[in-house]
Amino acid sequence: MTNKLSIAISLFGLALAANTAMAGSTGDGSHGSAVRHNTEVQTLNPEAGSKEPEATTLDGPKAENVIEDYRSKQQKAETEGLIEGMGSE
Repeated sequence: MTNKLSIAISLFGLALAANTAMAGSTGDGSHGSAVRHNTEVQTLNPEAGSKEPEATTLDGPKAENVIEDYRSKQQKAETEGLIEGMGSE
């Protein structure tokens, strides 16, 4: 029984050592370069957040024209049939 246990421990130690050796096997610093490259390629604007955003303003006459245009394009809802028959059973 102790012989099997010592063999199991030895195999576990060997597997652990092999895994550790493989993890550092690149040695040239290129490990993870694909992830870094993909992150750089997917960055739309690398300078985003470095400047204060410009405030969007709307002066009085322009705002009034926008509101009048919006209201002129609004359609009236048909409300006649909405209240018919309510409250009567």
